[in-house]
Amino acid sequence: MRSPHTVRPSRRLAFVSVFAWVWASASGAALAQTPPAPAPAPASPPAASTGPSPARPDCDATCVRAFNDRAAQACAPQIEAQAPIDFDWLHRPFGGIFQQGDTPDAEHPAIRYRGDSIRFQSPQKEWVRVSYECSYDPVRQKIVSVTVRLGRLDRPAAPPANAAAAAPGAQNGKPARAVRPRPAPRQTIAPRAGEASDIEFFQVNPRASGAR
Repeated sequence: MRSPHTVRPSRRLAFVSVFAWVWASASGAALAQTPPAPAPAPASPPAASTGPSPARPDCDATCVRAFNDRAAQACAPQIEAQAPIDFDWLHRPFGGIFQQGDTPDAEHPAIRYRGDSIRFQSPQKEWVRVSYECSYDPVRQKIVSVTVRLGRLDRPAAPPANAAAAAPGAQNGKPARAVRPRPAPRQTIAPRAGEASDIEFFQVNPRASGAR
């Protein structure tokens, strides 16, 4: 009988190596033919706002206090520009210029600050107390409007003096009474020399005159 053919270990190792190389090549080719996964599309940027940003609807009393100093720095020059001749701050630079503040709402979308810490010099060289109101947008951080008026916040300016003198009886809701004209003073005639005046007549002693 013919003895069975035996494979030597070296040939078996070479065969295994060739088989592994062929398998690796086939796997690499298959991977090369696989198309790569598409990259995710970039997120679209947020749409730009075309109009002005509205004021913060959540601006409460804390928000009003937080923007107080910033609004004062932006509003003070615009208040000063309203003075006809000169101005005089009563508390600056060591104090605030606002004493009141309102939170934004649907009708007024900005913070409304008010104060009366300034005086304006009138053309008559008189110093007049002035109150003011500044509307400040906390989103855009800018002044929306500035208004000033004569008088303090709790005491508006008094009416002119000539208006009160024109109708003195119209105060307290009472109608003015007609004023009667005063009679003209009597004309006195100076006494002549040697005549007794009224004062001399009443000072005459009746006993002395009867003894004559």
